[in-house]
Amino acid sequence: IASEKTVEKKAIYCLNLSAPFIVQVPPFRAQLEKLLPAVDYLFGNEDEARAYAEAVGWESADVEFIATRLSLVPMKGGK
Repeated sequence: IASEKTVEKKAIYCLNLSAPFIVQVPPFRAQLEKLLPAVDYLFGNEDEARAYAEAVGWESADVEFIATRLSLVPMKGGK
């Protein structure tokens, strides 16, 4: 998997949330959450951020809060 190779090689890994439905479908969200610890740059629009927060039970629609909370996901490989 690409995310594992980037951790192994200490390369930069970017990911886009893609669409709100990705985080609303549990199997898709599970895959996304497995990738998050390897992500250096996460891209997404406000709707996608709010959909993620709602899907994981965060009681905030504030995009700045959501972005900050996502930035606190523990990183793999000493990133």
